[in-house]
This record gives sequence, C-alpha cells and structure tokens, in this order.
Amino acid sequence: MTIQVDLDDQEWLEQNKKVIQQIFQIVVSRVNPLDLRTPEGFQAMQLELKDEINSQMKVDKVQAVLLTELMMQSRG
Repeated sequence: MTIQVDLDDQEWLEQNKKVIQQIFQIVVSRVNPLDLRTPEGFQAMQLELKDEINSQMKVDKVQAVLLTELMMQSRG
C-alpha cells in the first residue's frame, strides 16, 4: 500500500503509520472479496481507504491510497 500525501505531510504520515494500518485492517475486513475482482471495485476500496483515514484522523492530508496487490484470506 502506498499513501500519497504532500511533501510537508511526510512526517505526519510516518508518525501515524500504526493507526493508519489499523484503519486499513478495519476497511479491508468489511470488503467483499468478489468486489475486488473488478477494476471499479478495487478503485472503490482505494477511495474508501482514503476517505476513512482522513475521516478517522480528522485531517485532509491523504490524497490517495494506492494498492499494488491485495491478498484476501478466505474466512471459512
């Protein structure tokens, strides 16, 4: 996962990496794996991650969340 922020916000990103990882885990746990089989579903999850991080952190620093690969573990 790559998180895009302004150059001025790089330190903020590093300081909040652990909290952002927790938010990532929560969002991914809510995702239907079938939705990630389409480019649209993958993009929707990236947008949801960006919005959720900004919302929970009460900031507007995250410009984008880019996922290069996501492995979903089967529950069952």
